[in-house]
Amino acid sequence: MDKFTAFPKQYLDRDKLAALPKQYFDRDKLTALPKQYFDRFRFSQSAPYVDNEKTATNNDLVSLFDGLAEALKLKTTSIHQICQELFDISDEKLTDVLLLDHQLYALLLPNTLSELLEKWYSKTPLTDDESDLFGETSKLLLKLIQGSNDEQDKIDKIRTWLLNETFIGAICSCVQEIAKTGTYLSDHNLEHLNTLLEALTSFQDRRKSIMDNSAMLLLLESVVACLTSSYYTDTFLVLRPEATMLTKSEAFLLITCVDYLKSYDGQRKMELSEKLLQTMIEKYIKIYDHFLPSIEQWKHSLTRSIYCMTHLISYHDKNLNGCEEKLVHNLSQILNSTNLFRNISSIGINSETLLIEAALRILNELTLNPTTLAMVREKQLNDTIIKFTKVENDEITLKACQLLGSIMSEDEFKQTVDLVKVTEVAINNLKDALNSPSGENREKVLSNLKKNDDIKNEIINQNALGSIIKSSTDKADDATPLQILYSISFNGNAVDQLKNDENFIEHVREQEKSDNVDVQIAAKGIMWKLVGEAKFITEQEEKETAHLIQSQESNTIEVDKSSLKPDDRRTSIDESEKYDMMISYSWNEKELIYKIHERLVKDGYKIWLDLDNMYGSIILRMAEAIENSDFILMSMSSAYKKSPNCQAEAEYAYNRKRRIIPLITEANYRANGWLGFIAGSKMYVDFQQGDFDSAYNLLIKEIKRNQGKSVPPKERSKPPVEEIKEKKAVGETVPARVVEDQEHVGASKGNMEGMRTSSQNLWIEVDLPQTRGYVDIEDVKNWSEQNVLEFLNDFKLGEMASLCHSMDGCSLIELYEACVSSSESMYKILNTQFVEVNRRTLPIAVYFKFIGKLKQYLRKKSNEKPCTIF
Repeated sequence: MDKFTAFPKQYLDRDKLAALPKQYFDRDKLTALPKQYFDRFRFSQSAPYVDNEKTATNNDLVSLFDGLAEALKLKTTSIHQICQELFDISDEKLTDVLLLDHQLYALLLPNTLSELLEKWYSKTPLTDDESDLFGETSKLLLKLIQGSNDEQDKIDKIRTWLLNETFIGAICSCVQEIAKTGTYLSDHNLEHLNTLLEALTSFQDRRKSIMDNSAMLLLLESVVACLTSSYYTDTFLVLRPEATMLTKSEAFLLITCVDYLKSYDGQRKMELSEKLLQTMIEKYIKIYDHFLPSIEQWKHSLTRSIYCMTHLISYHDKNLNGCEEKLVHNLSQILNSTNLFRNISSIGINSETLLIEAALRILNELTLNPTTLAMVREKQLNDTIIKFTKVENDEITLKACQLLGSIMSEDEFKQTVDLVKVTEVAINNLKDALNSPSGENREKVLSNLKKNDDIKNEIINQNALGSIIKSSTDKADDATPLQILYSISFNGNAVDQLKNDENFIEHVREQEKSDNVDVQIAAKGIMWKLVGEAKFITEQEEKETAHLIQSQESNTIEVDKSSLKPDDRRTSIDESEKYDMMISYSWNEKELIYKIHERLVKDGYKIWLDLDNMYGSIILRMAEAIENSDFILMSMSSAYKKSPNCQAEAEYAYNRKRRIIPLITEANYRANGWLGFIAGSKMYVDFQQGDFDSAYNLLIKEIKRNQGKSVPPKERSKPPVEEIKEKKAVGETVPARVVEDQEHVGASKGNMEGMRTSSQNLWIEVDLPQTRGYVDIEDVKNWSEQNVLEFLNDFKLGEMASLCHSMDGCSLIELYEACVSSSESMYKILNTQFVEVNRRTLPIAVYFKFIGKLKQYLRKKSNEKPCTIF
């Protein structure tokens, strides 16, 4: 290396830098240091030390850093000049691992910044030079972190000198002082504190080992204190919608502090988020109410501030202090804004796009709760949300589809959304995320895939299962891909592919031991569906068969497993392990379910209920409970249908031919898909219509009816039709089967009086299914008996069900044509039959409504128009 000729050689020797005359480092005589000394830092062509920055080797830069570090140790005031020179070096060279590990950075940044922050905190004004130095060192730190962000080894080097308790503590003290007194909000140095917080936001982003560092957690609490302070709300409310720039204090409180909290995803996330929302949700609603009337005039600054606040709400854990309805209203206004809609960006980086995406995300979360789902549906947002499925932004499209899947019926959703296109978008996004170095968008894409059953089914149709499998094996501690695969494992077409992937099976078995509860539950669920369920059923059948054989008087009798009744299955169970009922429910309905459970226990029933949201061997425990219970009370709600664990329980109970009583636990819920299939022909009790006591009494009657127990005399005195009326009065459907008075079942064909009496004691209980499969069948003549009942249920023609319960599509058309051609005589015939089985007349209005609705439906079909029935 060429020697720098401006100094004697000994002054340039790294080991003898201290020999440089003292006056060159005197604070007041910095200018005495020859100009050529600093030229060596500028990498200019005139400097012989290094020809230029591009050709400087790592060793050249290390030598330079050695010299600068020695100069700093001698307490010279060359920090300003050093920062200026370092800014001229490219990020790639400045963030080389060798340099990041150098002592210069520790001397230059945390130490210098700590001294400046401590002086600022002591209320001693910083001089202009110190203020400049504050800004330069803060910017240099931000430059280093942002230049290293995609490379973990570089961040690890920075961590060794940046996680300095004195340095982080000094920042924490200043932020805390702002939260308490508002100090520094009008100080121009707030800009430099803002830069420091931006640097630390980038530093901890996606790095849990850093964000849960004790010093960083103290800083996080200080930031939350700022966000819950009166200064946050006051600063927000004085914003002007037309403003194009934020002041330093506005940017710090409304943007930077929020960004810092957003970057935190550690162990205390939910705790701190709950604290934030409990304190602030009413103030957030006040801010919405203040600004939403002028939403069409919002400029970028206000839009960005509103987005940041909205993002904080998305952390909610179903605890919004009763503000749910107001929040739904505010978010609906955001989605209905033409100003925001027309500014949606295809790449999703502007504030308008981010705000819409956040609003959709929160509404999706709110739909998981039956009460707030009803609130969202009341806003009649279908047309608005449909617009977002057609924008050129994948994230918004997927979230809009997800929301439509929650607020629409399954049939409406399929008619509205192009599932093939949406799934293609989701899969392509996932592939891009998997191939990117950081995998930054991976979690978002997986989350969109996880929450929509139709998209998950389309994944199989598009042979995209491999991408989800790869995502699960690439990142062991991520529950999301495993949760998607757990849901998909109920699809028979996917099971073979999952079973045949030995690496995947081995990976899932390892994840069953994970410390991450969500990962463990998903892994155990997958193994249950792929292996455990069939094995457990085989074991149960073997036990049942062995016990029944032992109970036979002769061992020569062959036992047919398929003929075993539920009571036969339970005879081998120890009495202490038997239950009257097992309740299968989603955690979202726990309050109502706990109330039902408490009442049943009080009435003397022995109930199996998961009160602790348990994990570990949850699936096996549930299966054992189903085997050991007389009845399965099955909650019916949107959340129940979306839960793979609930689906596993319900399908197991159904496949094992258990006695299931569905309970409607969500207002206006109509089961569809797999849940509709299981609940299809069963009596259900609606706990969302009428009062709790009435619904509970109906539940007890249904339990006793299924048990074959006698009804108390007071209730037995009522004629059967009156009991049916009671059930209909609270919206309870009536099972589709003929119930006969046992006294007359044995009447012979020749005994006409016996047949007449039997007819008088015969009534029809028709279980109107909650599915809508008939709309997918083009020709009514191809309808099954089930489809006919679906049609009658959709158009509220339940009374006609007792006349049509055994008709298929062809029979229904024949009946309709006869009614049209001879309306009066057909009414008399039908009324006579109706009176015989129902002991009352067929309302004429129902008869003509039946003719009119069927006529209208057939006309639509003949015109080949899509039929959407509300």
